[in-house]
This record gives sequence, C-alpha cells and structure tokens, in this order.
Amino acid sequence: MKNQFKLGNLSNIGFGPYFALIPDEYDEELKKRIASAMASKHLRLKSMDYTKSKYIDCLNLDNGTDDNPFSNLFTRIDAEIKCALHELYEYFDSINFVGETISSLAVETTLHRLRNSYECSLLLMGQMFYFETIALIRQIFEQLAYCMNICDMTNDEFTNLSESGRKHKLRTTNIHNLKEFLTDRNIGALYSYLSQISHIDAKQIGKFISYDEQIKKVVVQMKSPIQVAESALLLLGIIDIHTVVLEYSLRIHLKSKYKYITKENGQYYISQNRKVKNLYTKYRLEFDALLESEQNANAQHTLYNIGGQ
Repeated sequence: MKNQFKLGNLSNIGFGPYFALIPDEYDEELKKRIASAMASKHLRLKSMDYTKSKYIDCLNLDNGTDDNPFSNLFTRIDAEIKCALHELYEYFDSINFVGETISSLAVETTLHRLRNSYECSLLLMGQMFYFETIALIRQIFEQLAYCMNICDMTNDEFTNLSESGRKHKLRTTNIHNLKEFLTDRNIGALYSYLSQISHIDAKQIGKFISYDEQIKKVVVQMKSPIQVAESALLLLGIIDIHTVVLEYSLRIHLKSKYKYITKENGQYYISQNRKVKNLYTKYRLEFDALLESEQNANAQHTLYNIGGQ
C-alpha cells in the first residue's frame, strides 16, 4: 500500500477497494490507524489492532515505501516484468505475418490475446491477490502449451483430424511438446504447482492459515508480501517460456533470425543465454535467501516450493 497521489495538502491512502484523502499534517500513527480500519474491513478482521500489527505497521506511509523485504523484491520484479513484456510485444508486433497457415494464425491470435491476461495479472498482483494471480498465470501457461501443440500442424493435418483427435492433441492441459522443448525448465513441476494453488490443493492449505496467539483463533491469510513476491517471480518465469514459444511456434515468419532459440543441423533448440531466464534466476536466488531467513525467524513458517526452476 502506498500514497498514490496528492491533491493540495492531501494524500491518498488505500487498502483493497477502499481509499481516503488524508491531510499531510496527520502523523504516521494516525495514518496507520486509518489504513488499519480500511484493511480490517477489506480483510474481514474484527480486531483493528491485530490488522495494524499484521499488515500496516511494516509500511512507511509518509514516503510510500515498504520496509518488508519481500515487498521491495516484488517492486523490483514488477518493474522487470513490465519491461520484459514491453520488449516481448514490441518483438511480436514487428513480425511480418505473410503466408499464414491455420496453425500460425491460431498461434498469432492466442499470443496476441495474452496481452490482456498479462495486464490483468499485473493488476491483481498490485492488489496482492494471490490465488487470482496464480489462476491467470496457469491460464497463460496453458495457452503457451496450446501454441506448442498446434504450431507444427499443416492445414491438411488440422482439417483431417477427427473432432476427438483434435480435442486430444490440442487440449490446453497437454504439456508434452512444451516439456520436450524447454529442457532447462521443470515444466511438469511448474504446471503441477500452479494447479495445486489454483485449486487450493490440500498440500497448499498450510500456506494460508495460521493460529494467531493474540486473538486465539485460526486466521486465513488473505494477503502476504511473500505471496505477492512469489506470484511476480512465477510470472517472470512464464514470460521466459513465452519468449521461447513465440519464436519456435512462429519460426516460419522469422527468416532464421532468432533471439531465444537456435537451429543446428535442421533441429531447433532453446538458447541457454536468455535475458528473462537470467533475470528469473537472479530473483529466484534472492527470493530463496529471503525465504530461508524468514523461515529461520519463524519456525512455523512453511517453506514455499516454487516449481519449474
């Protein structure tokens, strides 16, 4: 949560869908109490003191910065995501789609539509909505798998497939081709992890509940700096996958000028030195180090296990 804009000597403070214009001369403690009221309403928590200590006290409302290291990590990854998406779609828009086949048209349309999915993911992450962001990331992943499944089909192969055969080959949960090509990413583990979170698998429940000693109740974690940093990291990893899928599935339009794949003896391979992959690796190491520190500080914290390293 940050001061988002100023109007005269007023600043905007918000939490979730609620916001208030606060005079700048209000001290930090009063601003936090106002923010706590909005947070407790949005998170459906009865105790404002508990809400304040859990969600608000780590914020610096005077300058809009957040002292939580996971929030700071999210801010940096979020900026990298936006730059990576800009470069990705600038590249996509530069492709000259001449001599379209059914499969390349399907890929082009799918990748074009994913702009909306990325935009929604960024909006949801900005509000710290974890489940909702992961569900969208999973959808993006499945659409990329679909592109890998359809891209090598000729017009005749596509039209001659039976209805059941087409459904089997092109179903979005079929990740075989994606897994076979992206050999440096654990695609199966990543998809399994995204599915577990999206479906609130029993293995994941421990992430979202805890027993609070102050109020003597089990509480559901609605928002968390750790979760938002994790979702940003996962999205960055998906963008890396997207860059490879884009080039491989649309290679007939690229005239052998590749950034993310290589061609040797008629075979295509992924390039190992990919910009977004390197960013993902960098921030993954930082995330893991912070998480280990968090776990050491709180023995009850369950170590997150991000799939698809």
